[in-house]
Amino acid sequence: MQQIRTYVIIGLLGVGSILGTTFLPSIYVQGDAAETSQAENKNTPSIPASLSGWIRDHLQHYLDSDGADGHMWDSSSIGGPGPVPTLLLTTTSRRSGQRQILPLIYGEFDGKYVVIASKGGAPKHPGWYRNLVAQPEVGVQVIAERFQAKARTATGEERTVLWKKMAVIYPPYNDYQARTEREIPVVVLERE
Repeated sequence: MQQIRTYVIIGLLGVGSILGTTFLPSIYVQGDAAETSQAENKNTPSIPASLSGWIRDHLQHYLDSDGADGHMWDSSSIGGPGPVPTLLLTTTSRRSGQRQILPLIYGEFDGKYVVIASKGGAPKHPGWYRNLVAQPEVGVQVIAERFQAKARTATGEERTVLWKKMAVIYPPYNDYQARTEREIPVVVLERE
C-alpha cells in the first residue's frame, strides 16, 4: 500500500522587523504520514509561519528560485543602502532540536562567510545566534550552493576588522551597535 505524505506548514515563530531575528519553523504532518519520524521532521527546515511579511517574502523568493531571486535583497525599504547580499542560514534549535532557516546579510572574506548577530541592536542576542553557540554545525545556502559549515564568533582584532568590512556592506550595523550595551557578535562560517 502506497503511503501519501501530506505536509502542512503551520506557523513561523519569532516575528521581527530586522534581518537577524530568530525564526522557529515548524512542520506538522497529517494523515497517513503520521509514521514519519520526529527525526525526519527535525531535519527538514521549513519557512517560519509568523515572520513579518517582508522577511517571509524574501525567504520564500530565495527558496523558490534557488537563490536567483533573493540573494540580493533591497534593504532600502528599511533604511539600508540598497541591494545587499544575503545567504540562508540553517541552525538547530537548542530547545527543540528542530532545524530553523533564516536569511541574513553576509560578506565573504578570504573564503569565509561572515554574518552579524545584530537583531537590530536589541538588548539580547538573536535566538539563531544562541542556537549556533550551542550547536555550531550549520547549513548555509549562498544563491544555489548549499554546504555545511562550522560557526564561530570572531574576537579581538579579527572581530574589529570583520565588523568594519560588514559595516561597509550594511552601514546600519553601526547604528545597531550604538543602541545596545552588548557587543554584537560577528560570526564566521567556515566550510566543513
